[in-house]
Amino acid sequence: MRFERISGVAKAGIVSLAMMLGLTSCSLDYVVGYVYVTAAKSTPGIIHQYSIDYQSGALTEIGSPVKTGANPVRLVAAPNGKFVYVTSEQDNQVAAIDLKKMTVAARIPTGPRPRAIAFTPDSAWGFATSENGAQLTIIDAKRNRAAGTIKIEPVAKTPLGPRPMGAAFAPDGKQLYVSTGRGSSPLPSRSPG
Repeated sequence: MRFERISGVAKAGIVSLAMMLGLTSCSLDYVVGYVYVTAAKSTPGIIHQYSIDYQSGALTEIGSPVKTGANPVRLVAAPNGKFVYVTSEQDNQVAAIDLKKMTVAARIPTGPRPRAIAFTPDSAWGFATSENGAQLTIIDAKRNRAAGTIKIEPVAKTPLGPRPMGAAFAPDGKQLYVSTGRGSSPLPSRSPG
């Protein structure tokens, strides 16, 4: 299901929930109609799972909340719908949450201050940006472990150097684009395989 198919009522419910909880990140699972939420104010470091009623827009919390780590900033559902990955800035890690069990399946170490994650379309590889480490952590998503790093070299002279903050794959999955915050312009990088 595409985001465009979610009713205005459901979108308003998600936004209202976000404002109430101090939302820091949210991800939709387009296959089964769930939304995953991490909040900074009411329940820091906790992920909640809600089912979406597409007719009424109602969100119903299901399962037990899952503790992920300190200062979770980004929450990304893998394209295959099996895991949600959460960056924890203070812990320098990514938590892989098994969506069937709603438990943390792995804690994957990253560089300092992980900010975002992008996955290859086949869900085999993830790339977590490290804002304070000027690097990407390569995640073997089949095994939920770190598989290496890619150092981001400065392209332009700036006082802070590269600060990778965002990442996204091109639709064909062949290029990974990384925004470097206040560091320099976006950098394309080749994906593995």
